[in-house]
Amino acid sequence: MDRVAEERQVIFSLVGESRSAPPISPTTKALYGSLVQAAGVMAPDAVVTPMMSSGGTDGAALRAKGIPTYGILPFPMEVEDELRMHGDNERVPVAALGWGAEYLYRVLLIVASR
Repeated sequence: MDRVAEERQVIFSLVGESRSAPPISPTTKALYGSLVQAAGVMAPDAVVTPMMSSGGTDGAALRAKGIPTYGILPFPMEVEDELRMHGDNERVPVAALGWGAEYLYRVLLIVASR
């Protein structure tokens, strides 16, 4: 940080002990399979794939306890809607909200039946 910031009057330092990252959530679990299966029914041309997001969640604490955790955005939206995410004018189109609710319902039905 010192090298990149090039601020001679600012000193960067770490406080506390470093922590290791919790394990990733495997794609072999029933919940992940349910996400894929429901997507295959509702959006057959979609590809479900793991990715890393720059957002923060409580997922790390859950994964550290052995609870698989997957962050999803189940609302088909236009880019301008996604760009408003977490802003003062954040919103989800009604049609996308309905689609997302149906998707999550199907995911829960599938995972509960396994």
